[in-house]
Amino acid sequence: MRARLAVVAVATGLLGACTTASTAPDDVADLERLCRTEDATTTQEIRELFEGPIHQALHDLADELQQADRRRIAGDVLEAKQAVEAGLAADTTPADLTASLDFLVDATNRGLRVLDRPVLPCGD
Repeated sequence: MRARLAVVAVATGLLGACTTASTAPDDVADLERLCRTEDATTTQEIRELFEGPIHQALHDLADELQQADRRRIAGDVLEAKQAVEAGLAADTTPADLTASLDFLVDATNRGLRVLDRPVLPCGD
C-alpha cells in the first residue's frame, strides 16, 4: 500500500511539473509585453498593457520562483510589480513610471535567469 501511494505521489508531482512547463511559453509571451510599456506614451497605455496577462504572468513567475526555493527573487518580482501598481493607481506619468518599470524588468529577468528561461529582449 505504501509503495502504491509513493508511485501516486511521484506521478502527481511529475504531472504537475509537466503542466507548469507547458504554460511557460505563454507566460514568457505575456511577460514580453513589459517591453512594450517602455514605448507607451500615456499612463492608460501602460495600464492596459500591464493589467491582465502581464499581471498574471508575474504572479506565475513569482510562484515558480518560490517553488524553486528562490523566495528573495520572487519577493523582488512582487515588490517591483507593486511599485508599478502604485504608480498606476496614483495615475503618474509614463516618465514617472520609468524607474518602476525598469526595476520590474530587471527583477523579472533575474527570475527568468534563475529558472534557466529566456530573458526579456528589452532588459539587456
